[in-house]
Amino acid sequence: MSTATFRVRSQYRLPVQCTVVVSTADLQAAGTLWNLSLDGCRMAGPVCPRVGTELELLISLPGRRDAIVVPSAQVAWARGQECGLRWPTLPPMDQRRLQRVITGHMGGRMS
Repeated sequence: MSTATFRVRSQYRLPVQCTVVVSTADLQAAGTLWNLSLDGCRMAGPVCPRVGTELELLISLPGRRDAIVVPSAQVAWARGQECGLRWPTLPPMDQRRLQRVITGHMGGRMS
């Protein structure tokens, strides 16, 4: 019998493929961001930091001029060259921009 747990995601995940620049005190690297939501994402890159590492992100969405800034994201999981990132809050302007991107993709169906 499996002891795996199942957790329902609290946010819609937007399937994207875009560039993300990740920074820590010791590292700055570019990667590819996948499955973007209001509170996290999946990232692939040449280096995936350890679980618990705090990062700053600059997310360059296709067709958008300005990058979305995530000043404090935490690595939630890591497997090979992929990792899951979560952020508790975003600066209000970046939160609104991200909300508009996701809502626009869903055709306004977001609650």
